[in-house]
Amino acid sequence: MKKSTVALLLSIVTSVLGSTTADNGHFLLIGDWGRGPEDPKRHAAQQQVADAMGKATANNKPAAVICLGDNFYPNGASTVDSPLFDFAFEKVYTAPSLQVPFWVVLGNHDYHISAKGELDYAAQRKGTGRWTIDARYWSRTVEVAPGVKAKFIFLDTSPFVAEYSKGEEGTRMSEIRTQSTANQLAWLDKELAEPGIAWRIVCGHHPIWSGGDHGDTAEMKKLVLPILQKHKVQLYACGHDHHAEVFVRDQLTAVISGNASETRTIKETQGSLFRSKKLGFADLTLGSDKGELRMIDADGNVMFTQSLTR
Repeated sequence: MKKSTVALLLSIVTSVLGSTTADNGHFLLIGDWGRGPEDPKRHAAQQQVADAMGKATANNKPAAVICLGDNFYPNGASTVDSPLFDFAFEKVYTAPSLQVPFWVVLGNHDYHISAKGELDYAAQRKGTGRWTIDARYWSRTVEVAPGVKAKFIFLDTSPFVAEYSKGEEGTRMSEIRTQSTANQLAWLDKELAEPGIAWRIVCGHHPIWSGGDHGDTAEMKKLVLPILQKHKVQLYACGHDHHAEVFVRDQLTAVISGNASETRTIKETQGSLFRSKKLGFADLTLGSDKGELRMIDADGNVMFTQSLTR
């Protein structure tokens, strides 16, 4: 078969199925998403967002999807054989362009019984093998353009939140009391200090600032924000509050993308450039010297765009 014929066939296949290769600088961000069969309304909303993600990336496959915590409601997927992995993950994100790694952050709901199931599912390469979380907090460095490295830091933010160690929450989330916040903060500082990194992107579950129901997280402002500012982190991404919001404040751009299966009320907050109660997800592109964050709704409409620079 002639080379020209092969090229034509590949072009036709790509136009029908979408790009078969991932864009190394392209990522999606979703938070607060996994809904079980007991919650059909929110599960349908989750599916709507997943479908929009697949359509939006049909010809621009992401390198990874970043899950910003509260991955399975109401009490996480506490064992490796939890049916939620299949029902709320494997059978939802089925678009060809979403057959990529899902980089996972733990949220407070993931700790309600035990986070071990989510860690084991990744370690044992269960299901499609997309589920990826190396440890409770971890990092991944990728080349987003020739010679340009981006480092993604995935925090475990629940141990920072004091209320989770008290009363009923403390009993239910006993696993977080075994985590050393001092060790995690020292690790974060060291990871961000690595030389030769062009983009530093930090992901966690709890917001630093938020106009949502939960509002600002005092511990994140006190403990984490100074380290992000010290190392000139270009973006902090989180969920926890169920809406979309973008902040540029105190030398940091921050995004809340917690609207992947439910939305709630929002109020105006200092430094907030954009906020929305619509279902949706965030789309992040990183290049050699510029980046772009887009907030996209469940109908595929771009609601807001924020430029990023190194």
